[in-house]
Amino acid sequence: MRDLIDQLQSDAAISQTQTPASLSRILLHMVNIQKVTDQPTEDSANAVKRLRDFANTIERLDLRGASMTSTHDIQCQLIAVLRLAADQILGPGAPETWAAGGKTAAAS
Repeated sequence: MRDLIDQLQSDAAISQTQTPASLSRILLHMVNIQKVTDQPTEDSANAVKRLRDFANTIERLDLRGASMTSTHDIQCQLIAVLRLAADQILGPGAPETWAAGGKTAAAS
């Protein structure tokens, strides 16, 4: 997520100046979701829904521009990781995978 934000901030051709700020807010929510999923007594349904919503939102971003090939790759990887994280939260031992620095933690 940080790679995508950094890429968008450094690309002067982007006309969507709000996109990096919006992604930063999503990143903050993802950090909070991680904290919630680390608690074994918490209901994870909301976290799963939000991660999938974030993946869908990022998938809808129109990231056109001359240097957007690497940005598009980052975007696709982030979408896949968010969906994987949602799936893992539903599975047994998912909070431990997230907290242990698996792919989902690395994406944040």
